[in-house]
Amino acid sequence: MLLTPAEVAELTIGFYRRNYIEGLFLSTGVVRSPDYTMEMLIEAVRTLREQYRFNGYIHLKLVPGADPLLVQRAGLLADRVSVNLELPTREGLALLAPDKSRVKE
Repeated sequence: MLLTPAEVAELTIGFYRRNYIEGLFLSTGVVRSPDYTMEMLIEAVRTLREQYRFNGYIHLKLVPGADPLLVQRAGLLADRVSVNLELPTREGLALLAPDKSRVKE
């Protein structure tokens, strides 16, 4: 089930106003493309900040491969941003973290 940016903003502000939450951790899988997905995340956060004047904490997960300008826009709206990197192969893991192993010790 996908929520629209407006639905994310409405749900978040509703919980915030009832003191159920103090902030939002927003993450997603890729929908259509990295840029499209980032645009939807940014729109949800922009709606919260500008339309609802949401002052709570927002941690936004960036979408790998998204346009750097979208990443910059996201960083201006969120309090914190981070990105998940998936390394499904031994070669990928060795490239990024040569001291790590996929085998549990």
